[in-house]
Amino acid sequence: MNTLGTMLLTSNYDMTCKVWDLETGKKIHTLRGHSGHLSDCAWNLPICDKVLTSSFDKTLKVWDVVTGNLKVWDLETGKKIHTLRGHSGHLSDCAWNLPICDKVLTSSFDKTLKVWDVVTGNLLHTLRGHELEVVCVAVSPSGRQCASGGMDDVVIVWDIDSGVESFNFTGHTAEIISLDFSPLGDLLVSGSMDETVRLWNVLDGSCLRTFEGHTAEIGQVKFNCFGNVILSGSIDGTCKLWDVKTGKHKTLRGHTHEVVDCDFAPDGWICASASDDGTVRVWDVLSGGCLMLIVGHERGICRLAFNGDGKELITGSLDTTAKVWNVETGECKQTLRGHKGLVLVTYNSTTEKILTLSRDNTCRIWQREPELNTLYHSVAVEAMSVVSAGLPSTGMGRSLLQAPWTRRRRCGM
Repeated sequence: MNTLGTMLLTSNYDMTCKVWDLETGKKIHTLRGHSGHLSDCAWNLPICDKVLTSSFDKTLKVWDVVTGNLKVWDLETGKKIHTLRGHSGHLSDCAWNLPICDKVLTSSFDKTLKVWDVVTGNLLHTLRGHELEVVCVAVSPSGRQCASGGMDDVVIVWDIDSGVESFNFTGHTAEIISLDFSPLGDLLVSGSMDETVRLWNVLDGSCLRTFEGHTAEIGQVKFNCFGNVILSGSIDGTCKLWDVKTGKHKTLRGHTHEVVDCDFAPDGWICASASDDGTVRVWDVLSGGCLMLIVGHERGICRLAFNGDGKELITGSLDTTAKVWNVETGECKQTLRGHKGLVLVTYNSTTEKILTLSRDNTCRIWQREPELNTLYHSVAVEAMSVVSAGLPSTGMGRSLLQAPWTRRRRCGM
């Protein structure tokens, strides 16, 4: 969804990306041009006049949302159509350099990252340093640095403007799955299949801590809004809260199957975890105690999202429903029905709408006011399977699919 909540972006295995009008539910553009399945799509926040798509055809494309033409479009001068070619392997991830949005970053199984000029379409830098496939990318809050994680067990921090490697972080012994910068951008956290979480100083290149305690792959790592606590979720069925300064941790136990998703509430004082056991647990960050066990889904939960004030929690499940919960009471306020496949969810705090995305090839926009009873629009997607739906990744919500291959594996996609 764009920042105004007026347009929805979806990408598909039919090699197209579609832009939808949420007021009418009608399709505005079908963006055709890729010759392989799309792996991701994203808006150039906060302007949202361009769309970025990455594909297994080894290309990246930037589209003008107004016309639907494949181009990098400058509102002042106008530019020619550009297809960003250069990778020799499948694209694994892509990102804008938020909040600046004048460059695009791509990562690939060809072991490189590339930095592209959004206005000209020119390749600015090829970032070489990984010895195996690059898996995930994170951009710092300033938009001036990025970090990449690969199958070579290495995390590399890059200067986006110069394309120069700032730091090469070694220490993990297995693939890097998740990365997150602290709110100030001075710290970086990485989660790995080696069952550890590592904290890195982006200013001097040192490893500040190695957090050990999980007994299986780390699927998610997140900083809280203060940057003093890290949340990790693992397929060992636990979450852990790590104190950035002391290294001490609290283990959040209770799930009987793997933790698929976890995140902090906006205020940073509580967090929640979603599990394949079909439950959500809400935790007190200070004590590590379970404040609420939320039960109601009939199958595993694939995604969770807090609303803007943290008082409600939205979950999506393999049981084909999404549910809205009162965080304080655990009461299910609404069950959102209509999908026929697993459901992923996110929340847009600007428009107070819920977006659900399903394997039944539909996205649904649910009106949040006045009582969350009205299905705002159901947008049908004519394709084999929805791959991704573009949402704001900062401020208004999270991307539906992060580290796409990891998410698909765990949610049956």
